[in-house]
Amino acid sequence: MSAERVLVFIEQEENRRLLAEWLSQEYDVVEGESAADLEAEFDLCIVDRAAAERYDEALQKRKERETPVLLPYLFVVPQRQLDRLGGDIWSRIDGVVRERIDELITTPIKKAELEGRLRNLLNSRALSLELREQREQYRRLLSVAPETITTVGVDGDISYLNARGAELFGVTDPESLYGRSLYDYVHEDERDDLRSMVESVNESGEQAGFMEARVVVGNDGDAGVASGSGDPSGSGDPSVNGDGSGRAVEGGASEVRHVEIGAASITYEQRPAVQLVVRDVTDRYHRERQVERQRDQLEKLNRLNGVIRQIDQALVRATSREEIEQAVCDRLVEVDRYVAAWVGNDRATSRELTVRASAGRLDGYLDEIVVTAGGGDTGEGPAGRALTGREVAVVDDVADDPSFEPWREAALDRGYQSSIAVPISYADTLYGVLNVYADRVDAFDDDERDVLAELGETIGHAINAAESKRALLADRVIELEVHLRVPDSFLVQASREVDAAFTFEGVVSNADGTYLEYFAVDSENHEAVLELAEGHEGVSHVRHVGNHGGEALFEFVFEHDLVVEAFSGLGARIEELTVAEGVYDVVAEFPYDTQVHTVVEALELKYDGVDLLAQRERERPVQSRQEVWSEFRESLTDRQWSSLQTAYYAGFFDWPRTSTGEEVAESLDISPATFHEHLRAAQRKLLTALLDG
Repeated sequence: MSAERVLVFIEQEENRRLLAEWLSQEYDVVEGESAADLEAEFDLCIVDRAAAERYDEALQKRKERETPVLLPYLFVVPQRQLDRLGGDIWSRIDGVVRERIDELITTPIKKAELEGRLRNLLNSRALSLELREQREQYRRLLSVAPETITTVGVDGDISYLNARGAELFGVTDPESLYGRSLYDYVHEDERDDLRSMVESVNESGEQAGFMEARVVVGNDGDAGVASGSGDPSGSGDPSVNGDGSGRAVEGGASEVRHVEIGAASITYEQRPAVQLVVRDVTDRYHRERQVERQRDQLEKLNRLNGVIRQIDQALVRATSREEIEQAVCDRLVEVDRYVAAWVGNDRATSRELTVRASAGRLDGYLDEIVVTAGGGDTGEGPAGRALTGREVAVVDDVADDPSFEPWREAALDRGYQSSIAVPISYADTLYGVLNVYADRVDAFDDDERDVLAELGETIGHAINAAESKRALLADRVIELEVHLRVPDSFLVQASREVDAAFTFEGVVSNADGTYLEYFAVDSENHEAVLELAEGHEGVSHVRHVGNHGGEALFEFVFEHDLVVEAFSGLGARIEELTVAEGVYDVVAEFPYDTQVHTVVEALELKYDGVDLLAQRERERPVQSRQEVWSEFRESLTDRQWSSLQTAYYAGFFDWPRTSTGEEVAESLDISPATFHEHLRAAQRKLLTALLDG
């Protein structure tokens, strides 16, 4: 099967090529450069505003030529323009764009969102192609095989039915239905309309166009009666299952068929009669409903993504974990069908969840229930499973799912029909679980689950950032001393080989997600360490920075020894870290209200040997700006201070420089080498005060 072809019509060449590279792995990508490219065959076109305006007429003609098959256009619009237009974008966007496009996506484009939009649009096109083929095949069949043809009197009694009609009504002998009223087989909602059409045709002698109806057939050709209640598909049609197929209806009926009925006045057996042509269009009907459901799904995801964007903005503004969690709950209950949301985490002793934030139609629900993590009846629900398994857990039907039994009555009293629980985590840290309730069953499909799972990760990242910032500014902290046994670690192996200890000096994160880690070791061992590192698979980069004061400083990028990253991901600030005799000895600061058991559990998930040696609460002195300044100034010699001041005011740090080092040295009446020595010493003391203070 050939790959689907995507035409990329983006005016800006760099963006066009970048988008083409993204898509080329899965699709046959063609970069549009002129209106002539629209004449070739393609399945979907990605177009921005500039291209849409330039090739407006060609785009319109190409789309019209494809009709009635859907040829989807995905319009790329900047987020700022979308924000400016507001929620009612389809009515406010100009007509040139509105009449051409089928879907929007905002820049900067998220790859996952792009893939989802493309797949839904291409699926819709595939369905429309299938519908066209079915219609064409149906027309061909009409030319060689008769439709259902029946003749009825004014009262609707059947006097003739062909073989195709016998199949439709589920009998082997058409004559077995003679004398039966056709109206008995028609759904009660369309029965009066069909009766009126038959009477009108009989009186006027003219033909009548086709009307839509449902034929309800029971077992062995018995007439069935559809009740009109129940709608598992959400389509407004009780005869449609959730997957779009027909279903049995109440009253012993086995099947509902969707038909189109046309009528003409005839004389049959010397009596006035009405001949009906009945087309069975059930398959087409369900296909169209499926397309409609997919369009509804796209609209639902658009609304959900809009709320997610609002949440992202709220997370940026939030300054604390409490604000983050409450903002998420507040925004989620604005989504259609989401009636309540809450965030909770478990206690170290009882593993009972405590509520940290909530919003929506709760009405005392959280006061009535008990939820735990780690087994038992109250731990097998979605929240407990999400916490223990660190995966999204869903209950599609609260009334039917056995795992929800402990909370079923309280939930149904408040209109909760389905529920989802999303773990909130960052790296190895589990901050809690987000619980959302909807007022209908099967509310959380796969796409929605993926969006909410990604939201859980986003919340975890925001909480980690807020906690890390708070830890830096807090005057009270928890200090943990931990021993880790990581036998495969390069530092562990190297410390044994050279019989020396490695001391952590600092870490810098790179834009590519790697970490530059700096460790010191006795300088006499630096050549052996360098040789070991260059041959070790766990080290992707090593550099001997230099020797100073009897120590050799090394710069590493590790593939596997991610202990420093693990502690950073837990919101810690490493105070001391040494690796000696096969053991990591780590002293790290955490925010004062950190749950120590979650830290230990997170470390135990990564490392086999974890020992918590000490847990201390201590005050961390908070220095004022003036105190930091005074301490820094006192650390400088007069020469260092004058060199730093003169270089600053003389423009030595400007770009381009307005004074060279030689010119500054001349102003100070010292040699350039002496100036640079003083300046470097002052800069190092300044950076020490900023980075280590």
